[in-house]
Amino acid sequence: EAFKYFKNNETKLMYMPIARKKEDIFKFIHPEINMVAVEILFTDKGDEIIEDEFLKSLAEKNIKIWANAITLGGYEKHNLSAFQDDNDSLLNNGVGWSWLIDKKIDIIQTDWPYLLKMHINKK
Repeated sequence: EAFKYFKNNETKLMYMPIARKKEDIFKFIHPEINMVAVEILFTDKGDEIIEDEFLKSLAEKNIKIWANAITLGGYEKHNLSAFQDDNDSLLNNGVGWSWLIDKKIDIIQTDWPYLLKMHINKK
């Protein structure tokens, strides 16, 4: 339904899906859909959606990659980035944010933007 809406809309609205699997992204990579970014959710560092070659292929299509480092309540239940999150970063000298940066994530959602910025400047 969303695909048809964006494909058939005269105004090429910017679109950013949220996905856990590659195939959820592939269906929106289409010349008539203005997909500018994708938020990827992954529970393990080995998940296919966070593989280097796949991320590189998205970057080559000028699709920005968004990861969510916010630590939500119910820690185990809300694992959005393989625990490479704010808690990991605040308690371990930025290790979670560093991992996301090394994966070439374009947008890191955080509750601690100033500290993330300081970490990026140090790195």
